[in-house]
Amino acid sequence: MLEQHKNSHILVAMFPLSILEIRGKVVQDQRLFYEQDWYNKQAFAKEKGETGWQLVRKTPVNDSTSKTWQEQQALLGNNEETPTARVMVYATIGYFLSTGERLFEEVYVRCSDLDSGGHRVYVGNFDHDGLNINYIHPDWDDNALIEAAVAALGGGGELETGEAEADVKDANAKGGAAVGAEGDLDEADADLDALLDEVLSE
Repeated sequence: MLEQHKNSHILVAMFPLSILEIRGKVVQDQRLFYEQDWYNKQAFAKEKGETGWQLVRKTPVNDSTSKTWQEQQALLGNNEETPTARVMVYATIGYFLSTGERLFEEVYVRCSDLDSGGHRVYVGNFDHDGLNINYIHPDWDDNALIEAAVAALGGGGELETGEAEADVKDANAKGGAAVGAEGDLDEADADLDALLDEVLSE
């Protein structure tokens, strides 16, 4: 599966870290996050999630701009879903720390989360001022859509650990982009923490 998507997607090893916790690891001088505090008390920004794997597109879904949320959802294929803001933040920041490349530098993408006012959360415009997290009325149609293909064809969005290990190693060997580390999830967690500590301390 990773061979098929190695040029269009990144494999993300997800760990229980909220958006606020990820932001808290960042040195402000690096400007990885746009300076804003509106979401500090929002439930979606505090959600830690679970350990697992996500296969996330590196670009918005084709022809998904200037469409309503419902129209965008109709563009998704089988075994595809719109990711949470947490997944998008994790993938975007993690990919930048691993490669130095900024994804979604000139585009915003809608996420599945709603803020406390019922507005759709979006993420993007990851320029040198940092990643922007904001909200938009659900009926406005000026944002693009990013989808996250579930990692296993059977659904659920997660790979069994052994399958994920094999796929990550295979992707790395063939030049695929994988955010995280080879090996089991505990090792990947330690390696990711080490990477964050090393990069953010510079």
